[in-house]
Amino acid sequence: LANGDVVSVVMTSSLACASPATAASNSITMAVTGTVAPSVSIGATPGNTICTGTNVTFTATPTNGGTPSYQWKLNGTNVGSNSSTYQNASLANADVVTVVLTSSLACASPATATSNSITMTVNPNVSAGLVNGITPLTVGMTSVYTSTGNTGGSWSSTNNGIATVNANTGQVTAVNAGITNITYTINTGCGSPQSAFKTLTVISSGGIITCGTKSEKILVCHNGIEICIAREALPAHLDHGDVQGHCPASETLITIPNPQRKNAQLRFYGIESGSFDVLMTDANGKLMVNLRNYRNNWGMSKLAPGIYFYQLIYQTTKGEQQRKTGKLIIID
Repeated sequence: LANGDVVSVVMTSSLACASPATAASNSITMAVTGTVAPSVSIGATPGNTICTGTNVTFTATPTNGGTPSYQWKLNGTNVGSNSSTYQNASLANADVVTVVLTSSLACASPATATSNSITMTVNPNVSAGLVNGITPLTVGMTSVYTSTGNTGGSWSSTNNGIATVNANTGQVTAVNAGITNITYTINTGCGSPQSAFKTLTVISSGGIITCGTKSEKILVCHNGIEICIAREALPAHLDHGDVQGHCPASETLITIPNPQRKNAQLRFYGIESGSFDVLMTDANGKLMVNLRNYRNNWGMSKLAPGIYFYQLIYQTTKGEQQRKTGKLIIID
């Protein structure tokens, strides 16, 4: 049959009394529809290039679908529901999204159609990371601060009166005593802006004593002994109790001068308590003398000539423990 064909029938009766002997039926006009091929296309909003965590809506546009049903697929695996849209906020880079449409039309051939595929480009969010740099700095000192985050950011100081920083290189210059934050900021890329900072303490130069052949190091008192350390090592030394500069002044030896001879008696002035402990090491750090409750009555005849470092440990009248250090040179 073709579209528009008309079908009817003429009946001839066999009855002798039939008048008339024939009768024509009603006519049926045929509506013949050709087969249709369904198709479907999909689009993504806001697009297929996104930042991590962006919610993307995929929308299907059908052709010859009638009242279609949908099966969404992510990397070939069924996802979503029977809907013309599909949303996902957890897409990964290179994920592929498609949809399969099933047409409701009787003449659809084939009954199903697969859409175009959309391959996602998912960019990671930027990070300012952790800021690293020396603190404290002495007025006039410089230090280059760094970040473990993405490159391409800029540096700033919350108080340029305390310290300035080069926006591109991160070089910090201490200006005046005080506290400021040195901040690293990423202004472009996914998730921007992102910032991280480190608090910088600037101290006056009066608390710093430089040492080293080029005055490039700092003098600290470490366990009662003065040592020369790199500037970047200062924060760690301060954290575990070391003190910038010289060790506290030692008590005066009664025997003058110093050096003194080995047959002299070890005596100290100015200790508040009647007795105290004395620890003495040689130049190599080996403990040579350990006197408890010392009362200025020990002779040094057992010590070989050389350089020694001593610590006096005693209680003040207020019950506070004090420690004083000094250097002693013994000669024959």
